[in-house]
Amino acid sequence: DINFKNIWFIEEDVFIPRFNLLLDLDKKYKNEDLLCKQDISYNTDKLNKFNWHWNRAKGKIDKPWYRSLMCCHRQSQRLLQRIKDYVDKNGSLLFLEFMINTLAHHNNYNIKTIPNLKTITWKKKYKVDEIKMDNFYHPMKDLKEQEKYRNILNYK
Repeated sequence: DINFKNIWFIEEDVFIPRFNLLLDLDKKYKNEDLLCKQDISYNTDKLNKFNWHWNRAKGKIDKPWYRSLMCCHRQSQRLLQRIKDYVDKNGSLLFLEFMINTLAHHNNYNIKTIPNLKTITWKKKYKVDEIKMDNFYHPMKDLKEQEKYRNILNYK
């Protein structure tokens, strides 16, 4: 169902310290097509030398290519439509970590890297005293731990 202006995609191991954080960010960033942690170009990617996952893009989508860690991000309805258009034309999706940013760039859409997503990491263990109420945290695999942290922090 894409009958919304924007849709958040959040993996279950992303910790959200307070319940109204998504609404607050939607109010703050009304016109962006993509809210994400990073927007790294293939041409400037420091991990490029190690072949990150760029080989998955070769021959499947035109350059320029861009990437981000997408454990938690927001897409506009029109960006979701471009993804559908790609699937309709090519019969498959691509690796999410580069497909979304790349299609947003190809369509000259508004991309915003926001500080609230800087604590989305590939691998880090967060302690309760490191948690800020306006950030998302990844990974936090234990859902009971997420609930415990939210109770300790007492964010509404």
